[in-house]
Amino acid sequence: MEYFNLTTTQKNIWNLQAYYEGTAITNLCGAVFYEELRDIECLQKAINQIIRKQSALRVQFVNQEGKVKQYVKEYCYVNIPVHEFADEKAFGEYAKELASNPMELLEQDMYRFEIVMVGDKQGVLAVFNHLIADAWTFSLIVKEVDEAYQNLLMGKEVNSENSDYIRRSEEHT
Repeated sequence: MEYFNLTTTQKNIWNLQAYYEGTAITNLCGAVFYEELRDIECLQKAINQIIRKQSALRVQFVNQEGKVKQYVKEYCYVNIPVHEFADEKAFGEYAKELASNPMELLEQDMYRFEIVMVGDKQGVLAVFNHLIADAWTFSLIVKEVDEAYQNLLMGKEVNSENSDYIRRSEEHT
């Protein structure tokens, strides 16, 4: 396993989370709803393809002799839960609760994905820790999940090339 130093930005986020220990201050939460209903199994596979492809989603942290380091966890299939809600109010309350649930920072996934059904709408709810993602990441992930989903429906092979997030981040610090 290869370990890397945190970027300056990650160190700042880590320190913020340490200061507000036990809170979800570094969680980012968002949802996208589709115009049409989607095949749940296919959507779960599409999300998993993006988790496999995007190394940033698999970044985990470890404390080595008092110094926090990061590494990319090997991909393994993730069970993406499906939740149904009677209305938008019930969904909103659930999303708020999920977003306010702090993530463990050491040797844990820094994301949560869920497929949601709200009345006659369907979508994906995601929570990312700011250590691995920012607001711009949401739009990229949403686009990639949609592309992977469409490709799976058409039987096309999806580009599974890993993006090397950590090495690119180190080059820019």
